[in-house]
Amino acid sequence: MIVPALLATESRRGRGNRLDLVDVVSGIVFVLHEGIRWRALPTVFGRWQSVYSRFYRWTKRGIIEGLFAGVATSLRKGTMCSLDASYIKVHQDANVAHPENEAMGVSRGGRTTKVHALTDSAGHAVKLELTGGNVADCTKAPGMIQPVRKGDTVLADKAYDVDALREAIAVLEAEACIPPKSNRRNPASFDKPTYTRRHAVENFFQRMKRCRRLGTRYEKTKLMFMSFVNLFATMDYFLH
Repeated sequence: MIVPALLATESRRGRGNRLDLVDVVSGIVFVLHEGIRWRALPTVFGRWQSVYSRFYRWTKRGIIEGLFAGVATSLRKGTMCSLDASYIKVHQDANVAHPENEAMGVSRGGRTTKVHALTDSAGHAVKLELTGGNVADCTKAPGMIQPVRKGDTVLADKAYDVDALREAIAVLEAEACIPPKSNRRNPASFDKPTYTRRHAVENFFQRMKRCRRLGTRYEKTKLMFMSFVNLFATMDYFLH
């Protein structure tokens, strides 16, 4: 599905022989999984400049993001939505002068990026967001639950136990399954057997970080790194 969808966005450009789109996508996936530099891409996939420029073009035009959105909408499963976030270390080669503009957080441990994800019952991403590692999980939560539908159950850990999120879930006519913080005066109840299914989002992050390009951030720009995240999330629907 991925190659035909990308092929539909291509137009005839230039006079030379065009790369086979299967080779191009295979080369991009190879870089995603192995985490190598673009210049180190094996020649079996074609010229690295051509493979990179195609990926960059698709990213700038929002094609990769749109592909993920379409797949997530059509293949979403179940009524359980798991919400969480995960840190990713920023490699020294990805450092920029203004990290706050590229979703990089600065702390004593160095620079980090945080991927926020909402997954369906099967552990496939429904919505993704990127922030600096110093951004609290709960601050992005109201925007992350936009895909939640009436009757769904939202699973999240106690870091998301804030009134604003619970109210936003109630407005969507969904149910919150979030354990209360220990300092709550009037802690809300939650269903423990249902909460055990929150591991779906943790499994998504575990699969994602098997890709070396996502286990460590090598991309200087938020746009390019997020494109790799969207590409993996799209593939995950068909591979897992």
